[in-house]
Amino acid sequence: LIEALQYLVFGSVEAFLALYAAHRGWPAWTIGVLLGTQLGIVVLFKPRLGALSDRIGRRALILTGLAVGMLAVAALPFTVRFPALLVINIAFGAGFAATTAATGALVADRARLGGFGASMGVLRSIMDIGQATGPVLTGALIGLGGYRLAFLTLAALLAVGAIAFALSGREHAAARP
Repeated sequence: LIEALQYLVFGSVEAFLALYAAHRGWPAWTIGVLLGTQLGIVVLFKPRLGALSDRIGRRALILTGLAVGMLAVAALPFTVRFPALLVINIAFGAGFAATTAATGALVADRARLGGFGASMGVLRSIMDIGQATGPVLTGALIGLGGYRLAFLTLAALLAVGAIAFALSGREHAAARP
């Protein structure tokens, strides 16, 4: 669920942040900087945050990433200046990296011996479903009520996911052969 929600929001931000910035009249180069920076942060942070999840636990990092992502997405429709949007986008990328680095590790921890490949396959399928569904949902929301409604709904989905995950139970020890 968390992986699907996180990728749903990521796919939506990835697809519509450029359109939002263009809607605001920003030049193409600023849109390129926004999108490139977001992906660069994910690439740089994911390995480090995965290692951090080894030390502090998966749940703490997942919940922190969801909270950071939720706040960042909620701030998007209220942001009109490029430097502020760049900072928010960096925060979103870091939150996304934290959550997805730890969810993958959590699935690996819980995979039964001999079922690792199947577990990773299911996780990646869930990721793809979320990333494909996000832009469709967000496009409909933008059509209904604009960018503000869409981004606030995405933030609310992350909040609901964080609450559900927080209430889902304790962290399990890594499965060791």
